[in-house]
Amino acid sequence: MRICPDCTLELPDGIPTCPDCGIAMIDPDEEPQEARHESTGHRYVLVRALPSRLWAHMLKEALGNEGIPSILQSEDVGIMLGNYGTAPLWPVRVLVPACFLHRARRIASRIDGPS
Repeated sequence: MRICPDCTLELPDGIPTCPDCGIAMIDPDEEPQEARHESTGHRYVLVRALPSRLWAHMLKEALGNEGIPSILQSEDVGIMLGNYGTAPLWPVRVLVPACFLHRARRIASRIDGPS
């Protein structure tokens, strides 16, 4: 059994991406994707991978309003080109300190970006 790290949909092995989110499926036993913040040393973990910077910035703002720091990660150059539209180029990952993960997931579910 595999699980989508974004919407938590469970599917049988052999399905590489979530049909709803387009995100790569993972083993439920895998550790969450994480990064360490260079200046604070906090361990950041994945909350959601969103289809565009627009959705990612909406979530980042909602998290900030609740006092939860976040980091956006993406392979795109959208920030340099000013691309904040809804047209998906590359997924944008939203990460938060591990201690805020459950609160951040509840907030993300209220934002409920497109599948």
